[in-house]
Amino acid sequence: MNRQQKQDTVESLKQAFSTATIVIPVKNNGITADQSIKLRKSINIAGGFTIVAKNTLAILGIQGSQYETLSSSLKGPIILVHSSGDPIAIAKTVVNFAKENNTLEVAGGAMGSNVLDLNALKSLAELPSLDQLHGMIIGVIQAVASKIARVINSPGEQIARVIKAYSESNN
Repeated sequence: MNRQQKQDTVESLKQAFSTATIVIPVKNNGITADQSIKLRKSINIAGGFTIVAKNTLAILGIQGSQYETLSSSLKGPIILVHSSGDPIAIAKTVVNFAKENNTLEVAGGAMGSNVLDLNALKSLAELPSLDQLHGMIIGVIQAVASKIARVINSPGEQIARVIKAYSESNN
């Protein structure tokens, strides 16, 4: 890799870290090529990206960003997982993949300037995704709207029952 390629790599890393909502460095000790492809695909499906770069270039790329605190964890073979979208989906994907594959080690990550240890990352992975939260909010709004409609219709129904009962009693 020549000097220009290294500078381009650092610049692309800086761009990735500037827009990322979550960054998770994953140690990939002994991961097979098939597992690596499976991890990349699952991360892409969740809306994230994976970066494999020399740690010195990754440290240069992370400097000056809100994720600079992660530079100390960039030792050994690392896959940098990041996303500018839903951080919960990425955390779920990484944590679940690490459960299935013992060769993948997750030590933590960061959301913005907040450093996440492994327990915090697991807690984040247990939260409902943004799509699920949107569905929950829509369900609550619909429930409230239907209750309001029932309350508004209730007096009219009661009047109709009284009139019907009155007309039946006269016959």
